[in-house]
Amino acid sequence: MEKALEEVKKEIINFLISYEFNNWEFVSMKFQFAPYINRGYKGQWFFMDSDKKVIDHTFFLSEECNLIFFKFIFKYNQNEDFNTLDFFAKKDDYENATISISFDQIIEDNFQNNLPKSKRGKTLPWWKIESETVGLG
Repeated sequence: MEKALEEVKKEIINFLISYEFNNWEFVSMKFQFAPYINRGYKGQWFFMDSDKKVIDHTFFLSEECNLIFFKFIFKYNQNEDFNTLDFFAKKDDYENATISISFDQIIEDNFQNNLPKSKRGKTLPWWKIESETVGLG
């Protein structure tokens, strides 16, 4: 899994390097992969100045980056459950950027609690639905 996680890290770094918004010193990103029925994830990213004050900025990942995330989610949720990926970097110090993956039960619980009671615990996440994983395997 380390190799695939490093690939995700590399893709995020490449995207940040090519990104036209340069008024930041630090970035913190959190991606949550709840077991949605359709392919997707939630992301929160915070660009910060040198005092680590958040800079208000809208940010969208590239389609290539999204595809790498989807492939990663698909592959590694086949053997083990995870639903959170965290990334932190300092601009111009990308070799020391950190990335980690984990499972947060609260994300799972919140997802299940938003389903009708008749569907709780019975829905398959998108990474286990063949029609949602075409081109990811």
